[in-house]
Amino acid sequence: MTEQEEFESNETQGGGVTFGRICGALFQWKRLLILVGVTLVAAVIAFVAIHFTNANKTKYEVQFNYSVNRVASSDLYGNGQFFADETTLTAVKNSDERFQGVDVQELLYNGKYPILVTLEQERSETNADLVLRSYNLLTVPTAAFSNDELAEDFLNALIGYAKEEAIANAQALSVTDASGFNGYQARLKNYNTVQTYEEKLAILVNQRDYLLELYDRWIDSYGGLYYVQCKGLPLQDLRTALQVAFSDTMYSDLADELNVSAYLPTVSNDYDNTISTRLNTYREQRDLNEKRINDLWETLERLIEAYGIKDNTTGFVTLPEFSEYHNRIAALQEENILLTKKIETIENAQSDPSKQEAYLQRSKDYGKKLDAIYNVLKTESEKFAPVMVEIVTRESYVTVENMEVTGGSSTLMITAVVAIIALLVTAVVICAVVFSKEKTAAGKSAPAPADNADRPQE
Repeated sequence: MTEQEEFESNETQGGGVTFGRICGALFQWKRLLILVGVTLVAAVIAFVAIHFTNANKTKYEVQFNYSVNRVASSDLYGNGQFFADETTLTAVKNSDERFQGVDVQELLYNGKYPILVTLEQERSETNADLVLRSYNLLTVPTAAFSNDELAEDFLNALIGYAKEEAIANAQALSVTDASGFNGYQARLKNYNTVQTYEEKLAILVNQRDYLLELYDRWIDSYGGLYYVQCKGLPLQDLRTALQVAFSDTMYSDLADELNVSAYLPTVSNDYDNTISTRLNTYREQRDLNEKRINDLWETLERLIEAYGIKDNTTGFVTLPEFSEYHNRIAALQEENILLTKKIETIENAQSDPSKQEAYLQRSKDYGKKLDAIYNVLKTESEKFAPVMVEIVTRESYVTVENMEVTGGSSTLMITAVVAIIALLVTAVVICAVVFSKEKTAAGKSAPAPADNADRPQE
């Protein structure tokens, strides 16, 4: 059918706008090319514009929960900032070749949505005090990623890295170094090099308290009956074995004995010189304490004269702000009493060869007591290493609950809407042009009106 015949056919049918006329106007290959071309151009322009507009406006939000056990407690875990730490982000990026395109600096310093971790709570609508659900919310900018799939994989790896790092940390502390100590025994390293029994005893009690603190942390979290498979015992039994090996009573007895007897380690072949040096040290410390006491009394007297009222009976000032001076004086006086006892004990032992021999033997026996405790604590520390690895591995977890893009326009949705609008507008324009031509052509082809001469006479 020619275009002229099409126009005449449409006019013959009444000239109304029908579905058939619309299809006829659009379904010609030249008009279809125009329709499709305009639609595609509009869609591409919309997609590119929205993509760049949203680059710094949209964000990924990930809801997740985690529980990570670590030997060294860290606020990075407690407040979630472990996941927003540059070291962590870089480690995750380097863990997989796919993540090399992730922009860590963009994650950290994006102007609108820098990486952030917050603790969120969902509360009951009827009871604001009732928390229905708690979760961590990780917010990151979409601009740091080239696509959603990369973002999802990286964020899952980031959240999972907390558990991996904790396990690796526990395993690293279990490794024995060149000096024969693992990470849990580090506090014992200086035991054989310090020069006094006071220092040795302090090292031992510090190591014991460190291990007890770790056991107490796990018992508080999982209970004393928590079964440790690698040892075949519950946590409470392991803690009790350590406590029995070096009890508070044992520590008190050792400290009291040392205060009274003033034992010296036999770390030097020149024992007489060692004793002489120690006596001089004690005497110098006692003299220094006396000077400090006198200085404090002088300062206190000036304060009393200026601000206080001295009690003639006790000699003390009752004003609370002066109590610090009295406490410091009392502590120094008590220390000097112990120093005097030590000096007297050593001087008495040196006064007679038999006493000196007995004193030397008692010092050696005291050292053997400390050495026995040292060996027990080193063994207990070795036993603790696999316990820690097992607990971290079994009890650490991370769960990702939801991830979505928020804060900007949906690129695909708006692109589709723009494409549809462009399609409809273009179709309307094409139809209007075609129908206008049809109307014009129909007017030209209509027959002229009959002449008056041809009309019948009345």
